[in-house]
Amino acid sequence: MLIASPNARQFSSPRTQVEKEALVREWMQCAQPRALQFFSTEAFLESVLLKVVEGIDRYDDPVLDADATCAPWYGDLNKDGKPAISVVMPGHSAASMHLVNRTLPFIFAVDKSFQLKQVIAGL
Repeated sequence: MLIASPNARQFSSPRTQVEKEALVREWMQCAQPRALQFFSTEAFLESVLLKVVEGIDRYDDPVLDADATCAPWYGDLNKDGKPAISVVMPGHSAASMHLVNRTLPFIFAVDKSFQLKQVIAGL
C-alpha cells in the first residue's frame, strides 16, 4: 500500500532511469493475465508501471517486497490527496487519474485475492 508522503516530490533516494526500467521488467513477470488483456499491449502496461515506479523511492517496492506494509508515495495525488497516476485508458482520448492502490492489486493480485478485495471495497 502506498501513502502520500508529507514531503511530496522530495525523494530521499530516487531511482535512475535504468533502475526504473529494470524494476518494471521484474514487475512485468508478476502481472496477471487480466492486466495484460485490459491494457492491450505489454508496452502500454509497462508505461503504466513506469509511472508507478517514478512515484516511489529506490528502497521501496510495494510489489516484490514481502515485508512491505506501506511505502511513501512521492508522485501525483488525486483531489482527495491519495496516490494517483494519470493514464489515457484504452478506448479513451483523455487522461484520467487512477488510484495507485487500486491499480496495483488489479495488475498483480491473483484472481481470488482480487475478487475478495472487490467484495471488501464494495465494488
